[in-house]
Amino acid sequence: MKAIFKAAWNAIKKLLAWIKRWLLSNFWLKVFSLVLAIGLWCFVLTNDTTITRERTLTNLYVNVANQSTMDSRELAVTEALSEVLPQVRVSVEVTQSDYYRVTSNNVRVELDLSRIRETGEQVVPLTASSVYGTVTGIYPDSVKLNVDELEQRNVQVEVKLRGNYSRDRWYSAPVSNPSIITVTGPASQVKKVSSARAIMDLAGDDTIGTVTRAVSFTLLDKNQRPVEYPTLTTSTSSVITSVESYPMADIPVETDIAKMITGSVPTGYQLDYVEVQPAEIAVAGTQHFLDSLNTVQIYSINVNNMRETTTKTTRVNRQSDMRYLSTEEVLVTIHISERERTRKFDQLTVTPLGTTAVPGLASRQTGNTHFEVTVTGPYTQVAALERDDIKLFADISDLSVGQYDLPIQWEIEGGDDLTVSVEPQTVRVTIE
Repeated sequence: MKAIFKAAWNAIKKLLAWIKRWLLSNFWLKVFSLVLAIGLWCFVLTNDTTITRERTLTNLYVNVANQSTMDSRELAVTEALSEVLPQVRVSVEVTQSDYYRVTSNNVRVELDLSRIRETGEQVVPLTASSVYGTVTGIYPDSVKLNVDELEQRNVQVEVKLRGNYSRDRWYSAPVSNPSIITVTGPASQVKKVSSARAIMDLAGDDTIGTVTRAVSFTLLDKNQRPVEYPTLTTSTSSVITSVESYPMADIPVETDIAKMITGSVPTGYQLDYVEVQPAEIAVAGTQHFLDSLNTVQIYSINVNNMRETTTKTTRVNRQSDMRYLSTEEVLVTIHISERERTRKFDQLTVTPLGTTAVPGLASRQTGNTHFEVTVTGPYTQVAALERDDIKLFADISDLSVGQYDLPIQWEIEGGDDLTVSVEPQTVRVTIE
């Protein structure tokens, strides 16, 4: 066994010695030959166009082309293309020399929307091109799109205020610029849009004057619920909102008769007092202006020919510094009453009234035969009295023979509102 092993080892040493002598014999010539062979092989690979390889690129994005052509046909895709377009795998047959030049930067995958000509579900093929080589395969090679008619709608922008803004401030109705925006997209989606709402946040804002904000808005349906479709586009992404903000205070309405009443009531009448409703009006303006404002002035009311309590409507005499008034109309109740007048009528006589107890008896006055009557009452009624309107009498009913001091009674037609006194108050009558 040792002899066999020794013989094998000697054979191996002879082989190694031979290889060493072969390599060292003409060493540089052999190195040159190897380099030359490699160079020739590379030259053939890079210059012979018949030698090609296939390069496959994955996760390529799809480019969308001819959107304007689709718009001109008044068509729209109902899904967001960024969400429905897949990432694509493309195979390119390319020469050996250009193999590594083929990258995602020079291979373009395209969806041509000009191929779409009608609504409904459409299968649109994808195309690919490469700067180097020839595209031999695309996967997937098409996409399925839902197409609707393209529609536009103008909607009003409604601005809402939000935030813990001051309750002792007045805020005007907020406005937006623009006040109307245009919504464009698939008809089935555009028809759901009824309005747009912009929220203006005034939390912590103490600006006096005009407050301006650039804010985004939300599209709403008829039930005031958000409409959110990525395929809808708007003529602007935000609006400029503005609102007026000023301090506010309750100011009494002027009640000074000299300042709010013109003319004069007819003779015999008097203006007692006036009432205004409301008694106070909320006024907004600068703080300096509010501090200087004692009362809210109103336009005067003419009382010529007024003979009874009357309610009139008048307007506030608005000053330029009044940014807001809670009302511009005031009800004014003018209380008017008729004056009292007193008149004296003298030399009036008393007429006996009634029948004596015994037929055939006669009455005669003894003592005073003329009396003075004082009448007090409403001016016009007292002024219209004549002497003949006043009837004085003494009741002799059921009297028998004798002498009597009878109370004087009076009668004036329609004189229920009159106060009458007679002097003297009795008349002496003799029955005989």
